[in-house]
Amino acid sequence: MQQIKKIVQANVALLCLLSTMTATAYEVSVKAEYRTVKGVNQAEFTDTTSCGTNYWCSYMGQRRTVIMNTMGSELTTTVPSTDPRQNLYYKVPGSRTVNMTNAKGQTHVLTFRFTAIGGVYRRTVNTTPHLYQLSGNVLPHNRGVYCNLRWAYWGPTDTGFAWDIMPAFQSTGTDCYKMFNQSSLQGTWEYSMRQLFLAYELETPNPLAMESGIYNGSLTFSVGPGGEIDFGDSFTSISNQMTVNFELNVMHDFIFQFPAAESIAVLEPAGGWASYNGANPGSINKDIPFRVTNSGSFSMYLACEHDLNVGCGIKAASGRTVRLDTSVTLPGAIRLGNGSPVNRLSLPVGRLMRRAFTPLFAVSNQQGLLHFEITNPALEGMLKDTPGERYEGDVTLMIESEVL
Repeated sequence: MQQIKKIVQANVALLCLLSTMTATAYEVSVKAEYRTVKGVNQAEFTDTTSCGTNYWCSYMGQRRTVIMNTMGSELTTTVPSTDPRQNLYYKVPGSRTVNMTNAKGQTHVLTFRFTAIGGVYRRTVNTTPHLYQLSGNVLPHNRGVYCNLRWAYWGPTDTGFAWDIMPAFQSTGTDCYKMFNQSSLQGTWEYSMRQLFLAYELETPNPLAMESGIYNGSLTFSVGPGGEIDFGDSFTSISNQMTVNFELNVMHDFIFQFPAAESIAVLEPAGGWASYNGANPGSINKDIPFRVTNSGSFSMYLACEHDLNVGCGIKAASGRTVRLDTSVTLPGAIRLGNGSPVNRLSLPVGRLMRRAFTPLFAVSNQQGLLHFEITNPALEGMLKDTPGERYEGDVTLMIESEVL
């Protein structure tokens, strides 16, 4: 009497970080992904951006970091100077939002912010003092207020360091600097900036509200004096802007499993017909269990052999057709758009009337029920007017993993 349509499996993806450089712009990629983790009620993206095999990656620990080659950028500073912008200076912007869009034009908002900044500086000639020697260390001014030292290194030629941006200023942006004040090293000194470190944090959209697929977006920051990313007035950059390309990859599990033996549903009263001795039982029904593994939005509707507009029907050989009430119960974590649980929800006929569902968290191998039922007065008419006749009809349950 009823037929279950085989479900199409759906997938989605996220974000990563590799740097390239053109003549006028730095360009980096940040990637993250969402995959359903069975047995884990999580709804978060995992940042898959790779720092790469760069030596300095190990210094950043668990921080998500992009490292850019900046060879050709120069720091020329005069010691001493009372202007912070003539010393070791960094300014970074606050949080930025970016629209992440998939191939269908569906958009979700991502928030990006910097959490640390630093670099590797090399003296241009051996007679030049190391960068850290100009002030004895690379601790930022008023450390612990705007910025704090994360790590520092100095070797035969290079000085490397990273400054954490204090959490209170990550959303608004701030500047951090170190004054070169060693009077014994007065003069004008040049350093080549070999690499730039930028650690970041992402606030990703809810992957459970996103369709499977790849979402892309980008942000472009101006670089240089007065720019959004500013290294002060003593710094000459080979690039005047930096573009961050974002990729979110969403991969939902989408599995509905129905028992192979339940392709035919026989409607009967509770306890079977024998216990009613020919009396009207008031209703006949059949419940078909199924298992759900799902982490994304989906929709359901019916296709009918005997379409009554308000529902599917079953038909007797005599031509009489009665409405078959078809409803569904879903696991508690799967909800309607208004947040209501799905308990014996009547299913409509046709895609235009489909019902949409979104999980609160990933569901793994949980049970749902498909309900078929005929009640009075339809059942009363069947027993009275067509006793002993067989009613039949195909009902196809349509389940779509993408809600448009």
